[in-house]
Amino acid sequence: ISRSGHEVAVELVTRSRAGVADPVERVCAIVGAMVRFHAEQHGVARIIQYEHMSLTPAHQREMLALRRVTESVLQEAIDQGVLASRIEAAAAPMATLAIMSLAIDVARWFPSQRSRSPDQIAEAYCELALRMLGATRA
Repeated sequence: ISRSGHEVAVELVTRSRAGVADPVERVCAIVGAMVRFHAEQHGVARIIQYEHMSLTPAHQREMLALRRVTESVLQEAIDQGVLASRIEAAAAPMATLAIMSLAIDVARWFPSQRSRSPDQIAEAYCELALRMLGATRA
């Protein structure tokens, strides 16, 4: 469950950035993919995010490697935004961790907060991420 869930998440996040040239919009696409996955697949997402300590050390390392892929996709988009002067450099180092944490935590609370759709939550989280990054949409 953990491996397949992480692989799906990596695929969704990686695919979300395809064809999105603007780095700020790329960040939003990635955040959106992460949020929608953690809402729509909240059962699997809770297992892969909160039960990883139950895995063997070898499997924990494997899952950590997959998590780092997801994190690197987001970090790369943020770095490209900094290079393009669309994202504040000072905000970038901690923002990746904060954005990842916010998206992951959707799996914890989404089932009880169904007053918003996964798409609405994804859009709201995109705006929050951009505020953290000192970025605005073009």
